Amino acid sequence: MRIAHVTGGTIGLGHLTAAEAIRRGLARAGLQGEFRLFGPASDFASARLDYFTPVPITMEQLADPFAAEESELAKQLDTYKPDLILGETHWAPLLYLLERPGCQAWFLTRKVPDFWFTGTEDVPFRADLWDRIISFEPQFDHPVCTDHLEPIVVCNRDELQPAGSLRRRWDVPEGKRLVVVAQAGEPGEVDAIAAQAGPDAHVVRVDGRSADHPFPLAEWLTDADLIFAGAGFNAYWESKWLGWFERTRFTAFARPIDDQAWRLRECAGYQPGENGADRLAQWILQG
Repeated sequence: MRIAHVTGGTIGLGHLTAAEAIRRGLARAGLQGEFRLFGPASDFASARLDYFTPVPITMEQLADPFAAEESELAKQLDTYKPDLILGETHWAPLLYLLERPGCQAWFLTRKVPDFWFTGTEDVPFRADLWDRIISFEPQFDHPVCTDHLEPIVVCNRDELQPAGSLRRRWDVPEGKRLVVVAQAGEPGEVDAIAAQAGPDAHVVRVDGRSADHPFPLAEWLTDADLIFAGAGFNAYWESKWLGWFERTRFTAFARPIDDQAWRLRECAGYQPGENGADRLAQWILQG
């Protein structure tokens, strides 16, 4: 089985993290096959993924049914010949590339605005092109969704680094309070939240654009006494699933299609019962 994960996301490390979460879920489930990510080139030095094929996502081309077939994305998919296409959050690049013999198409979406499921006159959303439309964020239930998953998280508790790993990695003095300031969004955002950490602790600042930022960061955060982070999907649901929600202080950054303030407001009382990546892997292997 060959699986193509396609995203058009360019803001933040989130789309690469989502792909890694799904890849790991499939590996845990025993996938006998291939998994490959296709999307815009990334400047996140921390996530150099050997299964990532960068492709230009040019909507002027992909929104034209004739030009789309000549796009680099179409050529890469033709070469790869996937059995399943996972369109993650961004459906528009695949509008004219989905009807492939023997290939299913599933759309995976977190919370997005309602207009995301309408599109425009020139680029309309077509639910009929997708075999499944799967919400993977709690409290988000749009009428077009056919299935629902718990949040897709990049690792499980038994995959975390051993206790003390983060302190050793950054030479944190013994007994010193460890504060982690982590952000992998727009340039400069890590600086916007760093000021909140205060002077009374050993502060580690990690930015996904730096090669010394561990990927995935979630594996390392058990040691942190306090965490400051943006309220993007991955950071938020990692904290819930892996156990450091109560010691994380979130900042809601503005995004075109990610309402981080909504996440903080509506999901605070929700605790996932499983990692959605594992359930998704079961569905995929079951066909």
